[in-house]
Amino acid sequence: ALNSRAFNQLLVKYSLSDKLSHDDKQTLSQAWHRLDAWPDAALGLEQLRKNYIVGTLSNGNVKLLVDLSKHANLTWDVMFSGEIFKLYKPNPKVYFKAAKMLGLEPSEIMLVASHKYDLKAAQALGFKTAYIYRPDEFGAIMPNQPPKEGEFDLQVQGIDELSQALIERKVSHI
Repeated sequence: ALNSRAFNQLLVKYSLSDKLSHDDKQTLSQAWHRLDAWPDAALGLEQLRKNYIVGTLSNGNVKLLVDLSKHANLTWDVMFSGEIFKLYKPNPKVYFKAAKMLGLEPSEIMLVASHKYDLKAAQALGFKTAYIYRPDEFGAIMPNQPPKEGEFDLQVQGIDELSQALIERKVSHI
């Protein structure tokens, strides 16, 4: 509903409402469901799943997560959505409820993201954190900020690199 409302506002703002058919509007409004993943994502997740429970904790709705995962061939052990909790990150309850559903303490979980606000919120609650630095995460308009030394538990360039870093550190559980 939020995406649809924002999309309709953009159509009005750019005077496109009457220039597109209903079908075209539907196709465009669902573009978020067909985004390509970063090139390292599918293989990196598979590598991680050999040793860890791998899931997503997203503010995206369940249907979006399913569609994105299928489109990009991403395999998860579990998918958590703020929609399930009727709350959104960075609300602490989102992180705690996901941990509780897994039967784990925050210190046993590593949140991995390219969004510093998300990692900082999880870190403040006792979660381990890994920052995947993707300079183009937010596009050319707002370049993503490089991590500061020691800002997070791990700082890597991709999910495949994360898997390798955890193997090298002999981290048996996160």
